[in-house]
Amino acid sequence: MKDESGEGTIRTERRGALMLIGIDRRRKLNGFSGRMVTALADAYQVMEDEPDVRVGVLQAFSPHFTAGSSLTWSGPFR
Repeated sequence: MKDESGEGTIRTERRGALMLIGIDRRRKLNGFSGRMVTALADAYQVMEDEPDVRVGVLQAFSPHFTAGSSLTWSGPFR
């Protein structure tokens, strides 16, 4: 799925007992948006709930794994 919003996506793919989870927000060095954090939590929940999933691999769809979380969505730190 192509991300038109610029907020990035978490892509998942099943290959038998393997679940690939991909971070895809190239323009922001794969920095996580709020939507991506939610999608990643959803992917982890699928791994927890599906007895056929034995292994999960977190990968990135760019040369950079991740720049961390995007400060624009996380709000001020106290």
